[in-house]
Amino acid sequence: MLVAKPVVPGRVKPRLIGPLTALEAAEVHRLMLQCVLERLADSVADTGHGLVLALDGTCGAAARTLDLPAAWRVIDQGPGDLGERMAGIWSCLGGGPAAFFGADCPDVPRPALRSAVAAMARPGASIGPTEDGGYWTLAASGPVPALLSGIDWGTPSVYHQTREAARRGGIAITDLDHWADVDTHEDLQALRRRLMDQDEPVLVRLRAGLDRLHRESRP
Repeated sequence: MLVAKPVVPGRVKPRLIGPLTALEAAEVHRLMLQCVLERLADSVADTGHGLVLALDGTCGAAARTLDLPAAWRVIDQGPGDLGERMAGIWSCLGGGPAAFFGADCPDVPRPALRSAVAAMARPGASIGPTEDGGYWTLAASGPVPALLSGIDWGTPSVYHQTREAARRGGIAITDLDHWADVDTHEDLQALRRRLMDQDEPVLVRLRAGLDRLHRESRP
């Protein structure tokens, strides 16, 4: 399950605006979102798991900015903070196994993606920490509402608060690979450097798109 904002200039990647225009920042978001869509589709192929893109906003118009692989179903995130939206999505989809992803870590290693998919079959929950204190995935065999409430979303405390909520609730939680996400211009340049060594076709396309944007944005 991919939870993301639609590609709307000014609504996405605000910390990139300055070095980039709002339009350019939105294009970064679109490129990364497209990359994650394709990589997740590859990662769950032949597993029997469904693919859901939950967008914050008008689904139809937002989805038209993307080249959606056929397997993806698009829904609206619904109201509330991020945890309330995740819980609502989980409930609406039947409350079975799920792995939540965002679009800010497009180059997570493929073995880590497979580990997140496999984690849906294990008791407890699995979480992939990010360098800024959040996480790139939360996977579990069923709803874990205790891990989605009382969290200061969008802050460096998210990962530690989630682990503490698991401890209080008696929920076993396993760490997956740590990875870097992309929020700032420095993060974006670090991503471009990491992509230089990649030969996975989806990541090569992401690198080409970001390189093109870099050339076009230079004065």
